[in-house]
Amino acid sequence: MYAVESNSLGSYQTRIDAAQTWHDLEDVCSVLDSAFLTGQMTLSSLEVLCASLTQKARTLPTYHTLSAADLVEQIDQCDCCGSTAFRDNGGQVVCSVCHPDPHRTAQCRRAA
Repeated sequence: MYAVESNSLGSYQTRIDAAQTWHDLEDVCSVLDSAFLTGQMTLSSLEVLCASLTQKARTLPTYHTLSAADLVEQIDQCDCCGSTAFRDNGGQVVCSVCHPDPHRTAQCRRAA
């Protein structure tokens, strides 16, 4: 049994050493978790591999991924009319088109 586990430890270690991205390490973690939960690996073996995973994680670059939405300036819009004009209404921000200031305009309201 020990020879089989030692052999599989080597294959797990090879996968850890070959990991180039965080996604690769996540895949290795999933495989190790599955192997431990199914009884194919002892706790001491798992601890050794986890220490190796930690060392490998320290060597991987940390990239911050951006989506297209992060690059475009986001402007708050009214859910009702789509306006970008807002005003303070007693501590609550409201759409100035749907909820015009009654003291400044004589226009009729468009929404309640």
